[in-house]
Amino acid sequence: ILPIRTLQEVLRIMQYGVGGTLEIYITDNHVLFVCEGVELFSKRIQGTYPDYTHIIPKQFTTTVRVDRMELIQAIKASSIFSKGGMNDVQVTIRPTKDGHGTLSAYSSNATVGENKTTLDVQIEGGENEVLLNHKYLLDGLQTIQEDTLFFGVVDGTSPCVIKPIEGKDYLYLVMPIRQ
Repeated sequence: ILPIRTLQEVLRIMQYGVGGTLEIYITDNHVLFVCEGVELFSKRIQGTYPDYTHIIPKQFTTTVRVDRMELIQAIKASSIFSKGGMNDVQVTIRPTKDGHGTLSAYSSNATVGENKTTLDVQIEGGENEVLLNHKYLLDGLQTIQEDTLFFGVVDGTSPCVIKPIEGKDYLYLVMPIRQ
């Protein structure tokens, strides 16, 4: 575990420096970063990284296969009408038949108006509804590079999982807003 300021400084060195290869040397208590003659030495934070695996849902009530760009556009359109401070967008998943259905992103604000965008998606499981912070949701969606996503929902109080369909090296959790 490293201090955030150390990693921010490493990023600055790599972005604004002369570039090149980053070498990392790790001891029990320290870490040394070397990039094109620039050396950054830092102390490691003692302790163990918290066990986060117990909050990742293993089973889902509803799973959706959705096009990443379509979902980003739907969330952005609805986010314009979200309540200030809450940044809330209601995501509703409704299966029809044969593994298909709709995913709707909805938000309303008494002073601005409302928006509902509905996408045709592939669904396994039952109907589900979750209220999410659009900023957190978009952070995860915009980081993924693949076109098709897995979106898993348990219920309105459990974390939602977003990950690429093909890739196994990325998983994003977003917590629902509790009403």
